[in-house]
Amino acid sequence: MSGFKPGDWFIGAIDFFGALVPGGIALMLLQAGAVRAGWLPASYQPDSVLTWAGFLVAAFVVGYLAHPPAHVLNRAYDRSYAARRRAGGDPALEYVRGASRGEVGPNDSLYAWAKSEIGASGEGALKPIDLLEGTSKMFRTLCLLALISVPVLAIAGEWALAGIALVTAVLSYYVFAERRFAATREVYQRLRRLREERTGSSIIRGT
Repeated sequence: MSGFKPGDWFIGAIDFFGALVPGGIALMLLQAGAVRAGWLPASYQPDSVLTWAGFLVAAFVVGYLAHPPAHVLNRAYDRSYAARRRAGGDPALEYVRGASRGEVGPNDSLYAWAKSEIGASGEGALKPIDLLEGTSKMFRTLCLLALISVPVLAIAGEWALAGIALVTAVLSYYVFAERRFAATREVYQRLRRLREERTGSSIIRGT
């Protein structure tokens, strides 16, 4: 147990917002559907510690299982929101691309590389970035769930709920895209500042 760290058991922002929250929402929607279909009593509620623990574990599992199919929204983001925001150029992105030459392969993630460089600079450096990333992933999953709900509700004849689900999908996509862009911008700008500070310190020590 010498390597045990209490912090290893804490839930990070990415786990909480990116998996637990959307997974919990998905389970609650499934419960509501089961009640509406008569599979569960209308008064059903988790009423024990064991039931709540099972709910939390299931929420994590469902939240993480939703990540792979939700990646399709990343491509939509790259081709729409990110392309529009970077239409006039992105100096921080170009700087990081130059700094990563020889370290990031064609199939590697520039964002992941830059984030690891920031993480190596000190403990706690990634906390605000993780919050942005976790929020982005949460709304990405909510967007996916809402998009899936639209045809299901329409087939069931629940047109009002289908309309609400469609609006939810659009709003969730916007928040996902905005938070994802904010996270990438924060990572690239922070890495640029970090590299420039190191360069400045080296010049001062060399004089």
